[in-house]
Amino acid sequence: MKKIPKILGGIVVVVAVIVGIAFTLTADLPKSADAFFALVKDGKTEDAYQSTAKAFQDATSMDQFTTFLEQTGLNQYASASYNSRSFENDQGRLEGTVTLSDGTSKPIQVDLTKENGTWKVLGVNTKY
Repeated sequence: MKKIPKILGGIVVVVAVIVGIAFTLTADLPKSADAFFALVKDGKTEDAYQSTAKAFQDATSMDQFTTFLEQTGLNQYASASYNSRSFENDQGRLEGTVTLSDGTSKPIQVDLTKENGTWKVLGVNTKY
């Protein structure tokens, strides 16, 4: 009977280590997304656009980007929280909630790609 608490304690330690490693490996994903949204929040739309991945810029013009921000309300970004983050190779994904300056919240998915060692926004979806 004394072995059960030790076994359970060992399992808890292993799970905690795995969770810690996962958070460490994905820590740059929310930092990159938050830096992107900080530019949007500060009204630096062109800087936000320039900070996105090359593939994003190839597929989306600056005018389309500005229109997207206005239509989704993301130009009124206040904050975000991510309840899911994952990556495989050089592709990452965040899922969570974005809060706008008027207090409304909406689900958000941010896809990122690693370019030259830096995570960059590849896509944003508010209807996933």
